[in-house]
Amino acid sequence: MKKLIFSAILLVGMSTMAFSQEDGAAKKQRQTPEQRAQFMADGLSKKLSLSEQQKTEIYNISLENAKKAQEKRAAGERPDREAMKAQMEATDAKINAVLTEAQRKTYQQFKEDRKKGMQEGGAKHGKKPQKS
Repeated sequence: MKKLIFSAILLVGMSTMAFSQEDGAAKKQRQTPEQRAQFMADGLSKKLSLSEQQKTEIYNISLENAKKAQEKRAAGERPDREAMKAQMEATDAKINAVLTEAQRKTYQQFKEDRKKGMQEGGAKHGKKPQKS
């Protein structure tokens, strides 16, 4: 259960990080919820070979989450860790409901690989891994 929650948080975090690393003027502006949702749907579509219907459903799920996050930021709310975990869990469940069994396995592996990459961290960015 903890892995699932962490994976969902990680997935959204990575999506957000990817947005923040764009070039030029886009780097200085926050992306719209629609742009975030499109990025998420496109990314999962490439990784999981989604059908157009699945891509549309993933887009709608992502759009709903992005709009909620934008509303919270606009209201000046600070992120609540427990609420974020619950939201990520719900989002992950919605995404899994859209996927086929084979896609779910690929999606789970994708999240695990992303988690490992985050844990290894610095090695990807030219930093030496810390010795334990």
